[in-house]
Amino acid sequence: MFEILGRKHKVLFRKIRSSQAFLIKQICLVLIVFCPLFASCNQSNIVIITDSYQNDFLKNYLDNHNILYKSQDGYFEITENKESLRVLQKLARIQIVRVEIDIQNINNINSTGTLEKHYRKKYLSVDKDGLPVINEDRKSKPRLKYDPTHPDSIRKGGQKGWVVFPNIVLNEELLNLESDIALYDSICKYLSSIDEKYITKKIYLDHYIHILETAHKMERDRVYDTIEYNRFKKN
Repeated sequence: MFEILGRKHKVLFRKIRSSQAFLIKQICLVLIVFCPLFASCNQSNIVIITDSYQNDFLKNYLDNHNILYKSQDGYFEITENKESLRVLQKLARIQIVRVEIDIQNINNINSTGTLEKHYRKKYLSVDKDGLPVINEDRKSKPRLKYDPTHPDSIRKGGQKGWVVFPNIVLNEELLNLESDIALYDSICKYLSSIDEKYITKKIYLDHYIHILETAHKMERDRVYDTIEYNRFKKN
């Protein structure tokens, strides 16, 4: 009697143990399947929206640093991790240099020189190692303006009386400046929302923003004056 009961208990115990093992296997299988999904759902991404001027630059920069991202029409969705945050912190410092280059180009728009030696527009690119490189525009020719009374005009030869200026377009540089400031600002806002330590160097943009506002005001005034002048001519 006791032997039969013992046998029954053993069989029952085996059944319970096998059912528990089956249940544990099923739970493990569910965890294996769904854990990566939960992880991907909980993983936050960094969203940066850029204009056409920044689009190729940002793609090149992220590719050279092997950062995972998705992009479409200037909308960048970057996978957030320690490496991507470090790379964005580095990009914020690079943007400071790009802003300073824009200002340097604007400040030298009326610098005079010779055909062989004159100020050339500068711009920043990123090499294959992800390092910033400052380049000079060697392809475009200088801008020439005929002004024989100018003290720096060419004194002799076939181009006598002409003044050599760098081939820099003010409106283009102002747009570049505005775009570089916007990208820097968006990166800093995101990094500082995580931790202030990510911002290693802050730049005070008030002076540069004032330049932009003044330029925009001048442009608005010029357009307004043109409209008024044309209206006056019609009357």
